[in-house]
Amino acid sequence: MTYHYKAELIRQTPSSAPIVLFAAPASEINEWVGIPQRRRVGDFTDDAVESVGFQREDRPARVAEIARFMSNPQNVIQNPLLGAIQVLNEIEITEDGTEYCELRITPRDHTQRTLLELLREVSESLVKRMPVLGQRAVQQDRLFQVRSAVTESASDLNTPAESAVSENEDFGASEDEAQDAAVALFDEETQVIDFFDQVNARVTVLEEIGDAGTEVNSIAGFSRDFLESMIKPVVLVDGQHRLRGALEAMDEFLGSPIGQERSAQLIDQGSEPEEAERQLRHEHDRQLPVSLLYSDNPAEHVFQFVVVNQKATPMSSALLGTIVSTSLSKDELEPIAERLRDAGIELEDSRAVAYLTRSPDSPFRNLVSTGVRGDRPGALQWSVLRKLVNIVRNLQDGALFHMQNIDYARMWRNKYLASTGLLSADLDSDERLAAWAAADGP
Repeated sequence: MTYHYKAELIRQTPSSAPIVLFAAPASEINEWVGIPQRRRVGDFTDDAVESVGFQREDRPARVAEIARFMSNPQNVIQNPLLGAIQVLNEIEITEDGTEYCELRITPRDHTQRTLLELLREVSESLVKRMPVLGQRAVQQDRLFQVRSAVTESASDLNTPAESAVSENEDFGASEDEAQDAAVALFDEETQVIDFFDQVNARVTVLEEIGDAGTEVNSIAGFSRDFLESMIKPVVLVDGQHRLRGALEAMDEFLGSPIGQERSAQLIDQGSEPEEAERQLRHEHDRQLPVSLLYSDNPAEHVFQFVVVNQKATPMSSALLGTIVSTSLSKDELEPIAERLRDAGIELEDSRAVAYLTRSPDSPFRNLVSTGVRGDRPGALQWSVLRKLVNIVRNLQDGALFHMQNIDYARMWRNKYLASTGLLSADLDSDERLAAWAAADGP
């Protein structure tokens, strides 16, 4: 199947690779984009297999958060997905003499291909990157590892043994992670050789297995999805969680009462269930903006990833809170307040901190960093004051640094909140705390 998109072609400089800007439904993007993740696969205790991808593994909690955001059709994410060409002969551009063009993406159907065929193509793609690999023999130590893994667990042939990742693991763009990305750029060759050895060892084992291996979907942690991600037409450089979130939001809609009712209507009108689902996706799939770098150079792909994750300057929480809480009037803010909360913006805290930094009656006036140019040197960090606000509003986590086992805020709440005289005596304990913490409360 060929996907057609109207696009805009941009050349930032005469010597830079062109950029193609367009939009596509999330489910279509998922058909032709690969997400090469840097991860450990297999179950080798002595020497785990590390892939050559440069993306971090999916963070399920982040995907779920974005899916909730995208479940509201009014919410828009303006950041485009950043992609680059991975298989040049599956992408074609027709220019019309202006800045506009037609983009055609024709991904191959891999569903009928065997795992051995996928492995061979991945191996060939690595040889194209480093021709010297074409003369490299199969490494016996790698071959022994794969044979042992297959022998010890026959179920391994059909069950990916990828390393588990905790949902609570912090995948923020820390300095260490950014440095890791930079290291990946300059240490690519050694990693490519090692990964090539891992791929070829699996090719050899599947060839030894023969016909028995034609139906398997995984071998020693290398699954079909994992391999297909490296031979799809486009590689995703940035935006994997946004794409996963859009797909999850669509799946949730299909399973919702509204989605099921609409599906039943289409089936009653004569559509087959699969056709009804396709039509529903066509009607409700989220269109995502895409910025496609027209280059199939893997080093350029990794470089773009490093630029995005290391060189970009994120907005500080202080400036974000300042903008959210001070750019709109109360009447303007209320219609979008719930959407802001659902998007993870701590609206009430931001408004409270903004008030404390600006009110003439506040002891914190002009003493707190707002993220805006002109803040006083040595000003109290916005995040620190927000934590203090949280302690007072929620009456918990009020422990001294050197006495973490005593929560003085919670102790005060339990002993004295009911007798402050600032709340109605008719409220029960939960109602008292809610009234105390309210934005317009005491």
